[in-house]
Amino acid sequence: MAVNKEEQHNILAKVRDILSTYHTQDAVRSELESLGFDVRAEHRDVVSLENTLAEIFVQLFVNDRGDVFDSHVVTFDEIELKLKGKG
Repeated sequence: MAVNKEEQHNILAKVRDILSTYHTQDAVRSELESLGFDVRAEHRDVVSLENTLAEIFVQLFVNDRGDVFDSHVVTFDEIELKLKGKG
């Protein structure tokens, strides 16, 4: 299914805004879920979420206090390009 690039761009902008505004795992996760993100994996200090309709993947890196100290945001296209580049 082809993703609407304009919608993807809008959601990426909202994700960046969320990450610059909220700093706790619970707040960031709640805001991302309101944008249609689902948790795909959760480990002690990393939470992975994706929005399949917008084809965006987000990883949150969390410290012991529950604060997000880093994040990684990519589109599915960017993931595919990296995978192809490794081959």
